[in-house]
Amino acid sequence: MSGHPPSQSESQNPSRSQTVFDECLNLTRGLPHLAGLHGELAAARERLGRPLRVAIAGQASRGKSTLVNAMIGRDELAVGRAETTAVVTELSYADRPAVTVRYEDGSVARGRPEDLHRLTVRGGDGERPAPGVARVEYGVPSEFLKSFRLLDTPGLASVYEEDGSATEEALGLRSHRDSESALRAADALVFLIDSEVHEEDFALVERFAEKTPGKVTPVYAIGVYAKCDLHWRASDPEADPLERMMRASGGRQPGPQLSRYFFVTLPVAAVAAHGAARLTPGMLATLRALSRTDPAELASRLRSGRRFVDGADGAGETTAEDRLALFEALQAWGVYRACRHLAKHPEAGGDELRAHLRSISGVDTLNERLSQHFGNRAAFIKLHSGLHRVRRSAAAAKPGADRAELAVLALVERKLNSLEYEDSSLDELNALAAFYAGVTGFTDEEREEILRVTGEHGTRCEQRLGQEEGTPLRALEAHAVARVAHWARRSEGGSLPGRSRYVARIIRDSYERILNRVRQAHALLDIRE
Repeated sequence: MSGHPPSQSESQNPSRSQTVFDECLNLTRGLPHLAGLHGELAAARERLGRPLRVAIAGQASRGKSTLVNAMIGRDELAVGRAETTAVVTELSYADRPAVTVRYEDGSVARGRPEDLHRLTVRGGDGERPAPGVARVEYGVPSEFLKSFRLLDTPGLASVYEEDGSATEEALGLRSHRDSESALRAADALVFLIDSEVHEEDFALVERFAEKTPGKVTPVYAIGVYAKCDLHWRASDPEADPLERMMRASGGRQPGPQLSRYFFVTLPVAAVAAHGAARLTPGMLATLRALSRTDPAELASRLRSGRRFVDGADGAGETTAEDRLALFEALQAWGVYRACRHLAKHPEAGGDELRAHLRSISGVDTLNERLSQHFGNRAAFIKLHSGLHRVRRSAAAAKPGADRAELAVLALVERKLNSLEYEDSSLDELNALAAFYAGVTGFTDEEREEILRVTGEHGTRCEQRLGQEEGTPLRALEAHAVARVAHWARRSEGGSLPGRSRYVARIIRDSYERILNRVRQAHALLDIRE
């Protein structure tokens, strides 16, 4: 036995939140006037047992479907140069591909995996793919989807108004028609910004923030500079386009600072990562042949897709058809980097090449940040999100309620308040929201400490305290005592403004809870010994 205290999630009864929601469901069952509230309670109860739902959103033609394919490491969703996705598509884990179609009239039907594109992609004539379809759920065997459910959304500010409206509803930006719609609201957000940093992207971010107070914040949102592949230059082929993108954006970001809205904004070349998932043995053979080309000549030919495909010089034993398939999958930077890797590692197999392309594309970094930033707080975010929607529905039910219904609403409110009081994680989320909103007076070390103790790097006591795994309990206790004293001084003195003192008090309370868990574990260890 390690003798160390359990994590926060382990130390609390994992069924406490579900139990409270079950009690509230029993109270509201069979009351027609409270049917909306009952549906919200059922939706919140169900969400607690599911992976965190993350929406991939942004302006039309920003590469959302390409990014989703890259994140799950599979070639599943349709992609195109023009607006492609017309129906909100929710991806979740399944042992084998499976499709569920949810219609606007509330009916549900099973679909065939081979019909996914027919159900979700707008046709060339501009017609919606399948009239009456509200959402498509697609299960695929991707390990990443064991931790997250991803919502691929139609583009905001789309030329097709109904597509943007469907995305707004999926993200919780519109009033929900029923509990099924409520289930679609996202817990967290990945927002794509074009690699050229267009003004429209920032305007959309601002509109998101205005319509969802407290939602588009660094607690719940991560930004992505999409299509960084486009920043590759044949004249300087070894330069990293992701780094070029970050340098370029630093001097061109208009409007508000993105740090107000996103925990981090990451550069990603999703085309290369998606292309890696699309590589066939024939494409790999083409890459091996091209890897023997002089790098400068290869880069020169990749200046233009037409020259790369149609030009014969330096093409080795490849055909124009082979080169076209390869270019469509990887684009210029992906082809160049794949060839350079194979030139240096001629024995590399397909899996090694795929892993290399994913790594340099930034997609692995994005997935890791999602797992770290959202994954450690998934249960808290889902509970916080569910409580918010339930309370909103309860407030809407009060007008017109009779005396008995008002009594039920009051009892539901007391139970939810009690749950929130008992769950300190919700206080920490509120503190983080204030922290990201721009509270001042903290040192750089304290700012990092605020993130760490609220679970940014893990929820075990050692991780929250910034200590190595295996640190003795007495050392953990001494460190926690010191941090409680430090944050007590910060919260009670006059060195911080009001909102900052509020954050400091919550951080002090967090350290006190950690200290209590450490002491409980120490006492238990003494008894067992």
